[in-house]
Amino acid sequence: MHPIHPKSLVLGVPVDAVSFVAAQDQVMTWGHAHNSRYVVLANVHVIVTASRDPDFSAVVATADMVTPDGAPVAWVLGKLIHAAQERVSGPDLTWALLERCEAEQLPVYFYGSAPETLARLAQRIQVTFPKLAASFEAPPFRSVTAIEDAESI
Repeated sequence: MHPIHPKSLVLGVPVDAVSFVAAQDQVMTWGHAHNSRYVVLANVHVIVTASRDPDFSAVVATADMVTPDGAPVAWVLGKLIHAAQERVSGPDLTWALLERCEAEQLPVYFYGSAPETLARLAQRIQVTFPKLAASFEAPPFRSVTAIEDAESI
């Protein structure tokens, strides 16, 4: 189920015409409903890679929301739908969502990256958002087994 934001194809890749605030609102709605969703923050590299790699394209195309995370992507999207389209920056969106999650007492879960990177992120988040309930998991850099996947879920 995709959100109600209009989509346009950028180099054949569907991207949601969504504002920074609307993207936050949609993610928060999913979070409060305990819906497991995934959002792709599509910069130029993501768009070009998806336009050339059918497997990666399928991952992007089936995302619940694809935001224009890159000025060129936002600009093209704006031209395609004839409207002002702002960039929905991944780092800015993440930080805004963390702020809202802390205020609305919605826990967050980070999955991915190296243990050292997650430890640095955890430290920064704990200092910046001391009341936020956050969990972190660094999976192995290989395909996980069915047991590992079930344990993470």
